[in-house]
Amino acid sequence: MKYLSIDYRSWPSGLGSIIDEEEYSNNRDTPDGKHNMTLISYEGCGIPNNQYFRDTVYFECPGEFEDIFDDIIKLLKERGVTHVYDSERWFDGNGDWRKPKDGYFPLEDWIAISREKPS
Repeated sequence: MKYLSIDYRSWPSGLGSIIDEEEYSNNRDTPDGKHNMTLISYEGCGIPNNQYFRDTVYFECPGEFEDIFDDIIKLLKERGVTHVYDSERWFDGNGDWRKPKDGYFPLEDWIAISREKPS
């Protein structure tokens, strides 16, 4: 499975990391010692080239996070991400039929939940 692991508290690193389980389980780090995953960061939450990750995708964000949400979704789909591990949405999702047992949301469910406005 390839998934985005959200880390709401990872400032200044970024939003989270794209992890390919098969690739990561074989080699946690690259030969040059970087984490074998892709970091997603944006203006105000991360730097353009984080030296500790194999790859960093950095988004310019002149306004609110919602302004780059569609770009992040496009990236996730282009990279073949199928799930999002989001422990906070999982914890807050009491009663939501889309709440997975393990915190790994199918990408389309996570997108839909993320777009919903709180009541």
